[in-house]
Amino acid sequence: IQDVAKLLNVVPATIRNWEQHGFFVPKRSENGYRIFDQQDVETLKKIKNWSIDMKMGTQAVKMMADSYNLSSNHSDEDNTLSKELINDKWKESRKAQNKTIKEVAEAVGISTSYLSKIENMQVNPRLEVLQKIADYYGENVLYYLPADQDEASQLVRKDQRMRVIDKNSGLTIENLLKQENSRLSFMMYTLKPGSKRPTMQPHSGNEIVFVLSGKVTFTIGEEKVYYLEEGDCLSYSSEENHGWCNESTEDAQLLWFYERIL
Repeated sequence: IQDVAKLLNVVPATIRNWEQHGFFVPKRSENGYRIFDQQDVETLKKIKNWSIDMKMGTQAVKMMADSYNLSSNHSDEDNTLSKELINDKWKESRKAQNKTIKEVAEAVGISTSYLSKIENMQVNPRLEVLQKIADYYGENVLYYLPADQDEASQLVRKDQRMRVIDKNSGLTIENLLKQENSRLSFMMYTLKPGSKRPTMQPHSGNEIVFVLSGKVTFTIGEEKVYYLEEGDCLSYSSEENHGWCNESTEDAQLLWFYERIL
């Protein structure tokens, strides 16, 4: 706990206090000592942001922690990411680009064994991992959802949307189109407060983002920063470095258009 406290620039008593309030549940060794991995550090960063940076009260922080499912002990594979994303398309994409498992794993920062397990549908990884792999292949992560069986119908009703939900990152993505292998992706993103993706690996294509509600900050390239509010629209090339974050205290909902360049 001493090392983690230094990383967060807080005293150990602060982390113990967060635990006592039920903001998070640490994993423990057989001897009862707290064990912190990288996911736990990211969890504590969220709590610090709410509690110290945003000066939220105890009840508000507890509500935020519950909404992100931080107050229950869960592993990397025990998240709400739709398991429908895990299929053989990941292996097909790699082979289509003549890449080895080692090349892809090194590029996205995971082990070769973990990538192999993803391709063989043996794990249910976090959404951010799949997004990095999809970026590397120049695809949107929703491309890896299974094809709709009723391909003749192009109507997508509200309760029929394919959804990807990741409580760890506070992100929900809903696919608004049925077409598979289409050059156009049309999605709705819901970002909870604190949800962010600082950097997305450049890939081919063009993107347009329209803010339905809330506020979100976009970073394009090295220096361009845009503060978007309801009704604002931003377009950019996917080949530029880009990232986003919701620094507000309310959910942000975005319509996201992505055009693949084949």
